[in-house]
Amino acid sequence: MQEQMSLVRPAVCLTLILSFNSLALAGDLNPPPGPVGPTMKTLVEVEPRVSVQSLPGSATALHVITEPGSYYLTGNITGVAGKNGILINTTPVSLDLSGFVLTGVPGSLSGILSAAQGQSIRIYNGSIESWGGDGITADQSNGADFEQRGEFHDLIVANNGTGLHAGLRAGSNAIVERCIARGNKGDGIAVFDQCIVRDCVSVENTRSGIFLRSGTTVQGCTTSKNMIDGISSDSPAIGSRVIESIARSNQRDGIHLAGVAHVVSRSTVNANGGKGVLVGESSAVSEVVAVGNSGTGIWTESTSSVRACTLWSNHDNGIRVVRGCLIKDNNVGGCNPNGILVLSDEGRIIDNLLQNNTFGIELATGGNLIVRNSALGNGVDFAIPAQNLFGPVSTDPTTASEWANFQFPQP
Repeated sequence: MQEQMSLVRPAVCLTLILSFNSLALAGDLNPPPGPVGPTMKTLVEVEPRVSVQSLPGSATALHVITEPGSYYLTGNITGVAGKNGILINTTPVSLDLSGFVLTGVPGSLSGILSAAQGQSIRIYNGSIESWGGDGITADQSNGADFEQRGEFHDLIVANNGTGLHAGLRAGSNAIVERCIARGNKGDGIAVFDQCIVRDCVSVENTRSGIFLRSGTTVQGCTTSKNMIDGISSDSPAIGSRVIESIARSNQRDGIHLAGVAHVVSRSTVNANGGKGVLVGESSAVSEVVAVGNSGTGIWTESTSSVRACTLWSNHDNGIRVVRGCLIKDNNVGGCNPNGILVLSDEGRIIDNLLQNNTFGIELATGGNLIVRNSALGNGVDFAIPAQNLFGPVSTDPTTASEWANFQFPQP
């Protein structure tokens, strides 16, 4: 009996499964009248993109985008003298270069010019090379800075410009990510206010690798062998940040942020022809490694701070500050003439290690506090004039006060 039941059960299950499949596969027993039509969306309906090469040109551009939407390249574009490659006259626009190259010729204008101020523009995934103007111009309307909220990513901009043109020039509130700027005749990447430049490489440009204005963040970028600074701003700039970036072998300064209230942190500056880092008033520099720069390792203006930095073998001062600065927890060695130079008063120089400098700490005036610093192998460990609050110098931490400055015994 059990054997019979075991044979019946699979048969019943198979019958049920076949019955359900028949029901699932069955169509409508009363289909609607008329011919059978398509039930799927067209590619245009799924992604309504337009080929740039299908667009007409104008007297100033090979192709002109006049309607908001999504556009893409179907092949390379070669410029002609006196024209831009692609002119964008509206927003919002998304432009996918599809891995193709826009190549300029002598006398051509910009590879891509956005002349529309408005909601947003997005350009990505391709190369813009050898144009007579900027590789990409997306920052000006009638010569004035304007907000465009552009996004630029996964681009190569190379060998563009004559004079002061940039590889990529973006307006305020732009995001520039994963771009390479190389060999342009102006700045590699130039942005205005409140921008983000992230994970970019800018090398061998005639001006600065990255140029910025106020409220901009540069993060995870590498700048090298540029003919001015690696990363720079002009004097009106306020409150920008450079973090987790590298500036090396630039002809002038590695990072040069004129203006006020900047932050430079967790970055490396080495072998630059000028200073490693220069920041304006009320700025903060922390966790920076500055090695082998031809000028001062870190140069700040008034009411700034330099903390937890490592400076070695800079061919001028390691750290140079003026009035009201905090210098704390730094390791400074092999700099000539000074490990730390303080040119004014109201400063606090605390918990620094000075090694093998011509002068460990040198102060030009009184009115500063100097405590808990350690000096080893400097020509002169402490050059401190009167009228400073200078902790006693000791060689024995077991008997020294908590405010003492230490001199290591000479070997």
